[in-house]
Amino acid sequence: MAERVVPMIHVPDVRATVDWYKAIGFTVTDTYDDGGEGLSRHQRLKDRVEVVKGLHDTFYGPREFIIRDLNRFWMTFAQFASDR
Repeated sequence: MAERVVPMIHVPDVRATVDWYKAIGFTVTDTYDDGGEGLSRHQRLKDRVEVVKGLHDTFYGPREFIIRDLNRFWMTFAQFASDR
């Protein structure tokens, strides 16, 4: 099974942010509707960073946790059920 990390960045304008990242060479591989136990990544990070929200299952599917980076930005790491 392939491991995958999906960083999520909290931004005020999702469409503008996606367009900007595409303009500098990133590829959009998946998007989610903008209209309408077990992450070992969590184990390695939890004691080394500021955890904003610990490991939890979301109502929209993935299990995730949120940390704050050195710039004080939130970074969300998610694991989808199909990857577990």
